[in-house]
Amino acid sequence: MMTSRHSCHIQGAEDAAARVCSPAELHGSALRRSAAVVGVISAIVTWGWSATSAGFAAPAHIYWTNGSNGTIGEANLNGTEVNQAFITGASVPEGIVVHARSIYWANFSSAAIGRANLEGKEVNQAFIKAASEPTGVAADAQHLYWENYGKSAKTIGRANLEGKEVNQEFIGGANEPLRVAVDAGHIYWINRGTATIGRANLEGKEVNQEFIKGGSNPLGLTVDSGHIYWANQGAGTIGRANLEGKEVNQEFIKGAEGPSDVAIAAGAPSASISSPASGGVYTLGATVPTTFSCSEGEGGPGLESCDDGNGSATATGGTGHLNTSTVGVFTYAVTAMSKDGQADTASITYTVTVPKTATITMPPVSPPVRPPVEKGRPHVSTKTGEITVEYEFPEPGEAEEEAQVGNGASLARFGGSQLLDRGAGLAAFHARSSKKHAKCKKGYVRKGRRCVSNAAVRYGRVTLNVATAGRYKLDVEPTGRVLSALKKGKTLTVRLILVFTPASTTDHITETISAKVHLKLKKKHR
Repeated sequence: MMTSRHSCHIQGAEDAAARVCSPAELHGSALRRSAAVVGVISAIVTWGWSATSAGFAAPAHIYWTNGSNGTIGEANLNGTEVNQAFITGASVPEGIVVHARSIYWANFSSAAIGRANLEGKEVNQAFIKAASEPTGVAADAQHLYWENYGKSAKTIGRANLEGKEVNQEFIGGANEPLRVAVDAGHIYWINRGTATIGRANLEGKEVNQEFIKGGSNPLGLTVDSGHIYWANQGAGTIGRANLEGKEVNQEFIKGAEGPSDVAIAAGAPSASISSPASGGVYTLGATVPTTFSCSEGEGGPGLESCDDGNGSATATGGTGHLNTSTVGVFTYAVTAMSKDGQADTASITYTVTVPKTATITMPPVSPPVRPPVEKGRPHVSTKTGEITVEYEFPEPGEAEEEAQVGNGASLARFGGSQLLDRGAGLAAFHARSSKKHAKCKKGYVRKGRRCVSNAAVRYGRVTLNVATAGRYKLDVEPTGRVLSALKKGKTLTVRLILVFTPASTTDHITETISAKVHLKLKKKHR
């Protein structure tokens, strides 16, 4: 049974004998005095599409819990289009969090975690049944976490993002746990009974129930990439410490009046394409390299990926290629994805045309162009992996030799080198799969818990200006990723594709040979 709004006091007040307010009672006292919005504004999400190479994110939204009437509110981040009844039917909603395309909140009275999509649809007020009086919810890339505040529970619960594998005693031994926060390595919570902050790793191990001491009725906390913050309701301050629990400052911010929670709106990540510029025109089959990068927003948890639409999957950026295999107008896009689900996309447009040719009324009859002739088999350096091929070129022109490893999946564990272009629709090199035995789509094979593209991977590439007819050597050096595989003892079958464009014509002459590459490694002495 809940007592009256005047029968409890904030911990740390002058009346030391006064009883401390429970979370439910706070809904009837301190929070009610502040505004009609009783819950905590603690979830902000940004999404959108970029129209330029620099990237431009669409307006963000903000969500909050209205504990007094059981609703979730929503508005644009600039404060417009406010909807106080965006989601209805909650039961004294407390903490709230946004992850990817879903909103989660803690229903204190009904002891459940609710969920809906970002449009306020597919509402499930009992998505996960908690053990006792949850007041907060947090999410990472794999799991949801909540605290069971009730005196009989005193635990931190966990489930996967689909609400399965529920474990109400993921972490035990807490003392009236309130709120919960998570970062890339740890989960944090408030022990209201001891005015401390607890911490454990994401496996629920290395539990420290007194990770940070000295709080004054702490009632809320949050964490960013460098610090943990909490609200000291008793002292009217915001505390802060680093993620190792050091440099504790209980008065990091002073002058608050009964603060009950704290939240940080992490900035959205950004993607950019530095080259080529938008609006370029290229001939059919041209090789056009790209350079792109991504950066995390201020206070963000870190980048999950930085990928382009042609299969170049990176952590923070790198290089790729435009797809010039067909004629038309196309878009090349790069997407930055943060670990909290926020994303930003940068894009450029370009045009692919057929090479221009001149029309002659009576063209002179010329002999057909002879192809280059390979002189001997390729020579492979067993020390460096360099492949040398000698050709007899019949006339001046431009030559390019591309070396490829046909089975790209065989190099999946040797680093982040780019894939060869396979078209604008090619998915990222690593495709996530939450199901251990899910079938990979065509062109991909399973490597552990990931679906990995089996497309050809570049071994190396070299170009040559053939000034006059004669013999020339082309030396192809392996990329860093391929060299890493060779140094591990892997034998690679390499396909060498020579494309020769004679000076007398725009036609391309292609010759293909293959070679096996294996380094002669030094034996390790026992």
